[in-house]
Amino acid sequence: METSTRFASGRNSGQPQGRADASAPLPSRGRFGREARLVRESDFQEAFDAGESVPGRTLVLWVRRQPDAARRLGVVASKRTFHHAVERNRAKRLLRESFRLHRHCIAEGVDLVLLARRRILDGGRAEVDRDLLAALRKKGLLLGNAECRMQNAQCTMQPDNGKRTTGNGERQTANDP
Repeated sequence: METSTRFASGRNSGQPQGRADASAPLPSRGRFGREARLVRESDFQEAFDAGESVPGRTLVLWVRRQPDAARRLGVVASKRTFHHAVERNRAKRLLRESFRLHRHCIAEGVDLVLLARRRILDGGRAEVDRDLLAALRKKGLLLGNAECRMQNAQCTMQPDNGKRTTGNGERQTANDP
């Protein structure tokens, strides 16, 4: 029987791939990795117990101010509000993307929990961006430096009508390659 060597350095070898030190965190490059998420139930509960919430049209923002807070996000889309998994996943995806794009404009020392409302499915990401920025502004968590203002203006002005933009600003439809 011929043995294959393709797994010698692959997933099943037990060796970390592409990293010299497995304990070192990967650079985020704008991604929404594990270090950017609230994962423990106690962190969510602390945010809810603190009582610092701001309701919006598409979301409710809960703030957790703690010394160990590191601009992380927890997302809630309940089965009671969104009966189908597709709807819950879309709501969570919209909230995560909005947070990811504006994370650099949020003050240090806070963790956020975003609770999706049913209306999030009616609008697009631009509406979620507006709600998130308004809630952050209301709580005084939005940084006011020029880079954030410019980034926020670009994010809220982009159309969200099913068309994507390429890196050079050209619009692409679903039929385009």
